[in-house]
Amino acid sequence: MAFSGNELTRQLHDILPGDWMVRVYRTEGKLFDGWLELTPPSGPTYRFELEYKPRFEPRDVDEIERLRRMMPAHANVLLVAPYLSPRSRTLLAQRGISHADLTGNLRLSSESLFIDRAGAQKNPKRATEERTRTSLRGPVTGRVVRFLCDSLPPLKVREIAMGTNVNAGNVSRILEFLDRERFVERGARGLVEAVDWESLIRRWSQDVKKDRRSEIFLEPRGIELVTRRLSGCSLRYAITGSFAAAQLAPVVAPVSIDLYVRDIDEGREALSLHASDRVGNVRLIQAFDRVALERTLDRNHVLLAAPPQIAADILTLPRRSSDEFMALIDWMKRNERIWRTGR
Repeated sequence: MAFSGNELTRQLHDILPGDWMVRVYRTEGKLFDGWLELTPPSGPTYRFELEYKPRFEPRDVDEIERLRRMMPAHANVLLVAPYLSPRSRTLLAQRGISHADLTGNLRLSSESLFIDRAGAQKNPKRATEERTRTSLRGPVTGRVVRFLCDSLPPLKVREIAMGTNVNAGNVSRILEFLDRERFVERGARGLVEAVDWESLIRRWSQDVKKDRRSEIFLEPRGIELVTRRLSGCSLRYAITGSFAAAQLAPVVAPVSIDLYVRDIDEGREALSLHASDRVGNVRLIQAFDRVALERTLDRNHVLLAAPPQIAADILTLPRRSSDEFMALIDWMKRNERIWRTGR
């Protein structure tokens, strides 16, 4: 094993009180690569079975879970790698697997010991490695992400390509990233068998906001007048954000409205909105792609964006609320057959 344990030992010495003893033992030909012992001045010694991976991706979590199941129920497993991405750390923590990387990310958990320290959030060696996809940014990728969230598996690459009008090669590269990050599960011949749509929405929302172009307007007589105008005009639009979420899973009464439109100036004229320098109650968002305006839901004579789009926007738009997001996610889980369709 190409891992001496020295870096891990130094990390733990920096964190633990000076009178704790830290030992890393290596093994060969065994189930694990070694074990870690932490011994306080009084009390029992904490032992963690060590597994070192020179490279670890989120999709590798099943292998570590398999190794853990081969150990007694009380055994603690510690995965160590040069770098663990936020997605990797989340999946490992969900499975109760301790983990550490050499950038300072560390989580040790046993019955009576818990340590959680943050290190680098980006791979410091990424710039010198072969370039790989690390982002879900851009309209083409957004179209594929929406298709995966909007559709019930199983899904073929060709099916996704036809449904999104995206080149099959681009679809395959996007799916490779999503598979590596464990947002999708793929079977024979690359068939998408499952989509972790909630986690995918959370991840995609961080990239959607980077290219968002919007303007604030004021309707002094209230957003109810805006909705009446929407129901009577030919404007192509889709309501998102808190107002849209409240129509599906109400938490609080919305005081503003966010709308995707093809063109902000067109939307302003169609709705007779007034420019506002300081405060406003209407946000017009330039649609990043046609998919933002597709698969709308008709509620109370206005069109709501598709629930995955609403959820992604709630996480990053101003006045966002975690309560609103979780209420919408709960509604989506209960009504999956309404907003997701088979192909």
